[in-house]
Amino acid sequence: MKKVYKVYMLICIGFLLNSCNNCNIFSWARPPLKKNLSIIVSQGNVLMERGDFKGAKKEYRNAIEIQNDPETVMLYAAALINEIFGYNFGQIVVDICNNNNGRHMLDSLSPETIARADRDLLELVNAPDFFPSVFDSLIPPADSDTNLNGAAVYILAGLFHVLNNPAIRDSMAITNSFSIHSSSFPVNNSSAMDALEKLEWCLSKSLQCLNNISNPGQLVLNLLQELQEMYATCISLM
Repeated sequence: MKKVYKVYMLICIGFLLNSCNNCNIFSWARPPLKKNLSIIVSQGNVLMERGDFKGAKKEYRNAIEIQNDPETVMLYAAALINEIFGYNFGQIVVDICNNNNGRHMLDSLSPETIARADRDLLELVNAPDFFPSVFDSLIPPADSDTNLNGAAVYILAGLFHVLNNPAIRDSMAITNSFSIHSSSFPVNNSSAMDALEKLEWCLSKSLQCLNNISNPGQLVLNLLQELQEMYATCISLM
């Protein structure tokens, strides 16, 4: 399993250094997997190291079909996010959380990338027998690493859903904080309302994960609070 832990560190070194305090993202201590499952996961890890995120995602999904293990689900999520954005999950979260850099990463994304992130991340967190089931039943509260990763995935899903909604995005400021320009906000817009409802659901699921962690890291908490405040502002304007 040493190779697995090596891959975990490669995936999320940025997140480890910037926002997790004493949590080691993706560093679960788990009993050995079944031999065939371990082989499939190892194949996925090799593909991740090579930068073949699509291939890695396929291998992890095959492993999940055998056993819906939190460790493998998080690897699948990391491979999916790496495939969408072209670099690792941990650094993406750090770039979005750290508003000191003006969040230039978000400004640089094409509309096509934002649309794909919206579609694929919502599909991931909405799969009742796949992603949410891990957090609702399989993960004990003490599993800080997995809950922290889950919180980040839910936040990203909600954020990119509203970013992909033109009615909301055109009234958003994303540089120093996520805020809303009230003068341009689409009042009584059903599409915006639907997007906000999904954002609220994602944020509540993220909070559920963070509540299982004694010391989740200030960057993630700050991002969650920013989006909660933005949501409250939008609802007050509807």
